[in-house]
Amino acid sequence: MTTSSDHGEGGPRREGEPGSPWHEVRMPLPPDHARPLLVDALRRAGAALVETTPAPAPSGPGGASPLQGQAESPTLSAWFPAGAASTHQQARRVEGLFRASVPGARGPFRCTLRSRADWEDRWNLGVERIQVAPGLEIRPPGTPTMAATSLELVAGPGFGTASHPTTRGCLQVLAELAAAADGDPGSSGAGGEDTSSPGPAPTSGAFRILDVGSGSGILSVAAALLLGRPVPSRPVSILGLETDEGAVEQARRLAERNGVTDVVRFRRLHVTPRVLDARVENADLVVCNLEGPLLLPLVPALRRRVRPGGLLVLSGIPDELAATIRDQAGADPFLEMSARPSSGWWTVVASRGSSTVSLGTGADTG
Repeated sequence: MTTSSDHGEGGPRREGEPGSPWHEVRMPLPPDHARPLLVDALRRAGAALVETTPAPAPSGPGGASPLQGQAESPTLSAWFPAGAASTHQQARRVEGLFRASVPGARGPFRCTLRSRADWEDRWNLGVERIQVAPGLEIRPPGTPTMAATSLELVAGPGFGTASHPTTRGCLQVLAELAAAADGDPGSSGAGGEDTSSPGPAPTSGAFRILDVGSGSGILSVAAALLLGRPVPSRPVSILGLETDEGAVEQARRLAERNGVTDVVRFRRLHVTPRVLDARVENADLVVCNLEGPLLLPLVPALRRRVRPGGLLVLSGIPDELAATIRDQAGADPFLEMSARPSSGWWTVVASRGSSTVSLGTGADTG
């Protein structure tokens, strides 16, 4: 089975309990030139997995395929949390997206109700071991550890398996921060008084990490594994904020699987600039990996949540928004430390004032 490049990295997510059923919608495989547009439309509609699969084996008189006319061709499958929609409604919804992305295309479109076990089996098949940085790997469930720091994934609807360049970019930054800190996360933050914009008082003495739009929880859990080693003078506290309830549950299971529940907690919260200012504590490290149009209006509020000397890590930035977001992120009193492109996406790191951390720039930043 061949999966799309954003396996498990569905965009805006739909709410749903992790034990609820799933809809698998199978459709004709679109032409190569139209496939990225269709996959993006499916992701935006809430697909947690989009994959290319072989057509069903012949069954019935004369070897007819259940998808008539597609017996010799692969198909595209999209998996959605079932929610309140019927299989018929889901099929018609996807058909509308398909026809908008591939004008003149014809069906068929079939939606099948799947169990959570079906979903997890299919999800696990598409996950590969990824060496993100020296000493840091992301590995499929139930596989052995092969690196000094090893994060074991769990299936779920949340964005983040390290297969997407934006997730990898953030993970690489975290690995570099861990290497620079040499086991002491306090060395990448700042001492002194917190003079950032008004907000709830931060936890006294803790090195705080804030993950906005935490999705699957991969960045929060990786930060705990890389930076969460206890330091007597400054404990580490990590908070992941996520809108989707199913993703929050997945993130909590990920933290439990990797043994970091004492360091990481996740909270369901619909994040807006006003909510960030009024209800979220300031942090030494603020990470946000959201699609550019969702990220852009949050950047000023994210900057206000960074303590003096702290770091802001932004990703999910497409080429067309890179200059705008870089200018916002690095505006005074921040300094851009790193901006790295990868396959049309950017990860940007800025410090609030001076920082003792030195980061690579990755590819040519242009």
